[in-house]
Amino acid sequence: MMAVSDSSNYVLNLYALAPALTALGLLLVGSAVLVRERVSRVSVALFFVQLAVAVWLGGLAAMYCSANAALALWWARFHFLGIPAISPAIYSFSVIVMGLYPRRRWLVWINWLLAALFSAAALGSDALLAGVYRFWWGYYPRYGWLGVPFLLFFFGVALINLRDYWIAYRTASAGTQRARLRLLLIGFSIAYLGAVDYLPCYGFELYPFGYLPVAICLSLMAVTIQRYRLVDIVPAFAANEIIATMADPLAVCDAEGRVRVVNSALCATLGYRESELLGKPIDGLAHHDAASSERLRALLQRETVRDEEMSFGSRAGEAVAVSVSISHLRDRRRESLGAVVIARDIRERKLAEHELQQAKAAAEAANRSKSEFLANMSHEIRTPMNVIMGMTDMALDTALAPEPREYLEIVKASANSLLGVINDILDFSRMEAGKLSVEAQPFGLRGSVTEALKTVTVPAQAKGLLLNATFAPELPEVVVGDAGRLGQVLLNLVGNAIKFTDRGEIAVCVGIAQDGAGGEPVADTSAGNSQPGITLHFAVRDSGIGIAADKLEAIFEPFEQGDGSTTRTYGGTGLGLSICRRLVELMGGRIWAESTVGEGSTFYFTARLGLANESAAPTAPS
Repeated sequence: MMAVSDSSNYVLNLYALAPALTALGLLLVGSAVLVRERVSRVSVALFFVQLAVAVWLGGLAAMYCSANAALALWWARFHFLGIPAISPAIYSFSVIVMGLYPRRRWLVWINWLLAALFSAAALGSDALLAGVYRFWWGYYPRYGWLGVPFLLFFFGVALINLRDYWIAYRTASAGTQRARLRLLLIGFSIAYLGAVDYLPCYGFELYPFGYLPVAICLSLMAVTIQRYRLVDIVPAFAANEIIATMADPLAVCDAEGRVRVVNSALCATLGYRESELLGKPIDGLAHHDAASSERLRALLQRETVRDEEMSFGSRAGEAVAVSVSISHLRDRRRESLGAVVIARDIRERKLAEHELQQAKAAAEAANRSKSEFLANMSHEIRTPMNVIMGMTDMALDTALAPEPREYLEIVKASANSLLGVINDILDFSRMEAGKLSVEAQPFGLRGSVTEALKTVTVPAQAKGLLLNATFAPELPEVVVGDAGRLGQVLLNLVGNAIKFTDRGEIAVCVGIAQDGAGGEPVADTSAGNSQPGITLHFAVRDSGIGIAADKLEAIFEPFEQGDGSTTRTYGGTGLGLSICRRLVELMGGRIWAESTVGEGSTFYFTARLGLANESAAPTAPS
């Protein structure tokens, strides 16, 4: 390939100019036809004809310019990629234009197969291309013993092609098709005169002027395409084909509302024969009841109808669900000539929607049953668990030897852990059932937060962690809300912080949200009145293992944790944070987290609480 691309192996030869320009013109005309005919099958067939001839002429031009016999032979083998393809390409184009392709398909493929075999012989052996001659105009191919069978193939296909054109021309009626066939017959007859270029392949020193007949044929084709195009597509033909082949049922009615045109899809959908529908009132297509017929008549009065669902009646008396679209036909004076009714069959869609609704109802029922089961089981387990914990506490209050005391303390710790899991499941089942709620009672803010944190002081000290709580000085003493639920959120967040922190400190900060310091009224839906409110901001910061950035949203989903391995290393159900999010939302706030792996995490949440008189008696946190 390096020798082929090396410009020093070529010489300037004016004899190469004509075939090269002809090849270029063929490619340009073929591309223009593809665009003009919108890449129709016949335009693609013509393009293959012009491409094959362009490869032939382009290869000849390159041979003429070759400076040595070896390079000329390479181009001779290249141009034989086009020569054998000329005959089957012309024949394919011709049978498509004449409408003979369905009957001649087998012959077309035989031609292409033989062409491929001749091209392979030229590329892989000396049987077809034995070498090159050196004439006064340049190098030229020299045929071997397989040249004669190839020429018989070429001229045989040419004669069959011209014979078919002649028969089609003689039998065609006067008009566009006959004129088109006449010009194509003349053009290809002239083009085949270019076969004189085969004479030099056997040593005859006759200058190959085959590009001249090809150029003349090219001009005739351009005239044919410009005047007559390649196929007959008229509006009536196109409309009939569209109606006959469209998948949706269609009917056309006149101004009196009588059916004038139906397609096969409508007949197949409703089970009628075409003759049974033509001339009948269009509203007779509706289902066999007065309401459906009246609705179709009303739709026909509207200017445009798109996707209106209704029922048509089948011949068997069944209701066929359809989506109707209607467009009116109007004359130049905009007076209605009739209407086109397209009725898309939507029975499968309706069946799928019904099955989806049933599946949704079944899933919702199963979900309710699951939530009720979880709630019932949680209660059933919680009762004996409280007895176990109570009896364990009573046993620990007695005089015990060190070893039994250690065993009972382990039992108590495990029972507390199990009770936490049960409480999470109970709250989750309530949350799914939509029964999770918050109260609105006055309570002391600092005291409630401090009391809640006391319950986790011992486990924090056991791990050597420092637990701090800071309160903004402008915080009110008494607020109105659910102290128990607020403490539950804090305990969950602080408990997680202790669980995932091995050293350092855990800090709880309580302040007023920057955008919530006002005293605007907040609706109290439980009491039916309004009261001043405040938005509090809570932060729980730890120095633990941290959470990956792509998990900061997922951890608030049920059964999700920052890392799947944490379930085995640290335990937990993955429900705590999802319950916290729901509780925070019930308190009119939101919850989010910031974290760096290996450095720690900070969980934030806000809560909208009411303001109460300082003299109001706060309730004890539950």
